[in-house]
Amino acid sequence: MEDKRLWMVYLFVLMIFLSGEHKGGEATLPPIDPQVIIAGLKHTESLLQTGKCRIHYQGYSKLASLKEEHEDIFAFDSYRIYRLSLSGLILNGKYVGGKDVRELYDSKTQTKFAIGKKVRGEIPVRIDRGINSPFNHSWDPRNYGMRISDIPSIPLSELLQKNGAKIIRVERIRRGRREIPCYLVETREKVWGKVRLWLDPNRGFLPFKIQMGDSWIMNITYKPYKAEGQVVWFLKKGIWWSEDKNGEVVERRVMEVKEFQPNVDISDLFRVDLPPDTPVWDSNLSKYRPFKEIAQELKEIGLITE
Repeated sequence: MEDKRLWMVYLFVLMIFLSGEHKGGEATLPPIDPQVIIAGLKHTESLLQTGKCRIHYQGYSKLASLKEEHEDIFAFDSYRIYRLSLSGLILNGKYVGGKDVRELYDSKTQTKFAIGKKVRGEIPVRIDRGINSPFNHSWDPRNYGMRISDIPSIPLSELLQKNGAKIIRVERIRRGRREIPCYLVETREKVWGKVRLWLDPNRGFLPFKIQMGDSWIMNITYKPYKAEGQVVWFLKKGIWWSEDKNGEVVERRVMEVKEFQPNVDISDLFRVDLPPDTPVWDSNLSKYRPFKEIAQELKEIGLITE
C-alpha cells in the first residue's frame, strides 16, 4: 500500500514537471520526499530491460602514464553483458590486440566467457569466474550515471533505498546556455564513502552530476528514446575524472554511446556455436576443458542461449 501511495505521489510530481512550470533558467523545484525520488528512479529503471549500442571509450591515467581507447558493440539484459571489440585495445596510440574478441559476462555469478582469435600466443577461448575477473566497470555505459560502482554495480534506486537518501537542497547545473534545476541528494557507498548526486526530475530523476568521495566527479548527458510508447533515457556521454590537491586531472574516463537500441531482443548475441571438443582454458582450474563441459555450465547459469 505504501509503494502505491508513493507511486501516485511520484506521478503527480512528474505531471507538474512535464507541465512546464519548472522549466527554464528561472525554474526551481518543489519540496520532495526522498521516497518519491526512489520511486521515480525505480520507474525510470523499469522502462529499460535490454539494450544494444556502439560505444567509444577513452581512459587516461597520469600516474600510470597511460592512455587507453577502444570501440565496442555493447549489449545487456537484466544480468548479462555482451561485448564485441571492434577496434581492439589501443594503449598510448598503439594497437595491442583484442580486436574481434567476444565477451559474455554474467553479473550474478561473475562468470566471464571470452571467444577470440589465437594471436601472439593468446588463449582464444577461456572462462574466468569470481571477483578477480569482473567485467571492467568503466566499460559499461550504465555506470555513467545510471549505476554506482560496486561488484556488481547496482541501480541508483537500490543504492538510495539501501543506504538512505538525504536531500541537501536544489541546485542548478549549467549545460551550455541552460541552467537545469536538480535535487542535490547525498548517500553513502562502501567503496566511495560519501556520494552526492544532482538528480533531474525531467529525466526520470537520473543524475546530471555525481561526486564520489573527495576527488572523483562525473558529468553526464542523456538522450531520450521511444520504446513501446514510453520515453526511455540512456547515456549519451559521460565524463568521469579525478583531481589532485592542485586541481590537476590525474585520471579521466570518457564514455560515448551511439546507435542505442532500447528493449531489443539480444538473445542471439549469447548463442555460441563451437565444436564440442574445442579446448577452453579454465583459468580457475588452470587447465583446458572441452567446450561441451563448459557449455553445460554456462547454460545452467543462463549465460548462453540454447
